[in-house]
Amino acid sequence: MHVVEDRPAPGGLVAPARRQGLPAPGHIDAAQPEPPQKRALSGLAERSFQRRFKLATGMTPMEYVQTLRIEEAKHLLETTEAPVEAIAGEVGYDDAAFFSRMFRRAVSLSPAQYRRRFGGLRAALAGTRH
Repeated sequence: MHVVEDRPAPGGLVAPARRQGLPAPGHIDAAQPEPPQKRALSGLAERSFQRRFKLATGMTPMEYVQTLRIEEAKHLLETTEAPVEAIAGEVGYDDAAFFSRMFRRAVSLSPAQYRRRFGGLRAALAGTRH
C-alpha cells in the first residue's frame, strides 16, 4: 500500500513524527514495520518507546497505525470504485466487517456512506480547476 499525497497527520504533527523516525503521514508503505517491530528497531524499552511516540505524535503507536489506515481508506473511497472489502485488505484489515466498525467509529459514517457523500467531491473539484 502506498499513498503519493503528503497529507498532514491528525493534529498537524508531521515534523515531530519525522524527527522520531516514524513513517510520514500520508506515506504508508506495506514494507514498513508495525509498531512492535519499530519499537524493536528503536532499541528502546517498550514503555519508553510508547511514551516518546505519544509525545511526538499525540497518539499511541496503535492509534497512529489505525489513523493512517483510516485516512488511506478514506482516500481510496473518494478516488476509486474498489469494493469496501478490497479497500479493507489494501489498508491492512483482514476482516472487512471489523474494518467497517473501525471506520464508522473513526468517521461516524460507514465506508459506503462515506463514499456516497465524498466520492464525487474530488472529481467535482478537479473539474472546476483550470
